[in-house]
Amino acid sequence: MINELFLFSHNYRLSRTQVMFSVLLGRVDKFLSFLLLLLSSSVIGNLGNHIFVGICIAVITAVRMAFSFEKTAESARKQAVNYLNLYTSQALTAPESQLTEDLMCIQKEEPNIWLSLSNVADLRTRQILGEPVKNELSNWEKLMAFLSGHLQ
Repeated sequence: MINELFLFSHNYRLSRTQVMFSVLLGRVDKFLSFLLLLLSSSVIGNLGNHIFVGICIAVITAVRMAFSFEKTAESARKQAVNYLNLYTSQALTAPESQLTEDLMCIQKEEPNIWLSLSNVADLRTRQILGEPVKNELSNWEKLMAFLSGHLQ
C-alpha cells in the first residue's frame, strides 16, 4: 500500500492547486465582465472616446473568448473535487495499482495550471500538513497567491 501521508499530501496539493486556479480564473473572468459592463455603460452614457472604448470592448471580448476563463475555472474546480474524492473514497481501501490508474485517469483531464501557482500550492500544503515552510515565493507568485485568495 502507498504511504498514506504521501498520497494525502500529493492529492491535497494537486487539489489545492486546482482550487487556487479556479478561484483566480473566476476572479479574472468577473473582472473582465465588470470592465465590459463599465465600458458599455460609458458608450451608452456618451462618455469618453467611442472609438477607443469600442476597441477596448473588442479586445476584452476577444481575450475572454480565446482563453475561456469561466470554462477553465469550472474545469479546475471539478478536478479539485476529483482529487479529493480519490483520496476520501479510495486511498485507504483500493490497491496501489488501482490508485495509480485512477490518478493517471484524473490527470488526463487536467487543465494547464499556471506555473506561478504551483509553488504557492506546495507552500500551502506544507503549512496545512505542519511541515517546515520556507517562504521563497517571488513577488509575482505572491501576487498570484493574493489574487487566488491563498496568501497568509
